[in-house]
Order: sequence, then structure tokens, then C-alpha cells
Amino acid sequence: MNIAVVDTRLSEEAERKLSLYGFEVIRLPRCSSLGEAIASHPDSLLFRCKDDILSSADYCDEASYVFTDIRERVKDIRFQFCSDTLGERFPADCLFNALVMGRYLFCREDTVSKSVIRIALEHGLEMNSLDKYIPMLYPNGDCYLDYTDGTVIVLDSAAAEEKAEASLAL
Repeated sequence: MNIAVVDTRLSEEAERKLSLYGFEVIRLPRCSSLGEAIASHPDSLLFRCKDDILSSADYCDEASYVFTDIRERVKDIRFQFCSDTLGERFPADCLFNALVMGRYLFCREDTVSKSVIRIALEHGLEMNSLDKYIPMLYPNGDCYLDYTDGTVIVLDSAAAEEKAEASLAL
């Protein structure tokens, strides 16, 4: 079964499209420790690496039914819970914000949970520290990261605007 774990505020239209693609949607409830803007963002609440899902023990206590719902649909998933405390202020609001792609873990090593790094290393992943590479590529810090269809796209916003303007001029 394919599941999509999403922010509780996902639109009905987006949920319908996910369903059409064969995904069953599981909405994450708000975490009371996080600010409203990101209180139910999956990358603020969970980290997935292969068959492991990591979250904070506090969030598990607050929303235990979500983990039950996931386990009922994905039998071979393994949950791990860490003692990290989620919070409204950086970096406590992005402890699980990391991307696994192939054999690599992309993250900011200085802010991500040490449990994320431990799990990634247990799975033999290589670390690619975004705090090391992004400033070299984009010294002004003006960039975004997107993951789509197995490709990571990193663009500074000026380059994106230039490409958009050029395509409109055609």
C-alpha cells in the first residue's frame, strides 16, 4: 500500500489527486510545541530512512494514533523515537528536516537531530551537509531546494526569475 503522510491542512483537491495516483493519505495532527505555520509539516515531525521512521517521543505521546495508522498500512515499517524536544525556535523546529536520496543524506549537520544522523549512518548513507555546499554555490543564501521525480533541483531565485522571464518572452 502506498501512503502519503501530509500536513493536516492539505487541500481536498490535493488529497483527491494523491488518491488518484494510488496513495492513501494520512494527515499529521498539529504538534503543540511547534509554531502554527509548521505545526503539522511532515518534515518537522518525521524523518524517514528506508524502513525506519524517526519522530520525537513527545509527538508520539501527543499523536500516537498516527503511528498506529501508519503501522496498520505498512507492516514492515520500524518506528524510533528520540528524546529531542521540538520547539517554535530554530533549530528545534527543524530537527528532522533532512532528505534521503539514493545513498546520500542531505541535511544541515549543525541543526538536524543527532538521531537522524545515527539512523542514516546505520543504513550506510553518506553525509552531504547542505550547510557546507549551499553557501559555496549560493553565497547570498537566496536559493530553494525541491525534490521531484528523483531529481533534486537547487536554484537561486534570481536564476529562476531569469528563466521564467526568458520563457515568457518566447
